[in-house]
Amino acid sequence: MKGLMKTANEVPDGFLWPTVLPANSSQEQLWQDANRSWWENHPMRYDWKEVIQAEEFSKEFFTEIDRRFFSLAALYAPWKETPFDGLIDFDSLAPKRVLEIGVGNGSHVQLLATYAGSFTGIVSRFLTNTCGWGSFLVSRLVKREGR
Repeated sequence: MKGLMKTANEVPDGFLWPTVLPANSSQEQLWQDANRSWWENHPMRYDWKEVIQAEEFSKEFFTEIDRRFFSLAALYAPWKETPFDGLIDFDSLAPKRVLEIGVGNGSHVQLLATYAGSFTGIVSRFLTNTCGWGSFLVSRLVKREGR
């Protein structure tokens, strides 16, 4: 994990603490570019402690990511039937249009799209262009019976 953290000399100029605001539009653009670059090169995949053995972007790969993510989430947000049901009223989503910005590895996509009247997820241009992410997300959208 330490290898992923930025050192002081890699932090954009003027970014002194997490709540500081950019001094001008040029600095704002620099910070946005640095942030985008970092996340596109270090996606959150839940494989920093133990490498996922399945072929990258295969069904087995994402199944393992879900297993790791949901098992960790259960420690701080236990659920009754569906992950995060203590935080999200999934049944209330049926008539709603849901937008998720930054769909990550699709774990929430699968949950939200199953219950929402309609779902739109916005993905990084980098991921879409490099790994066929859009095709993968479509394959994850499995509707519950009756929906």
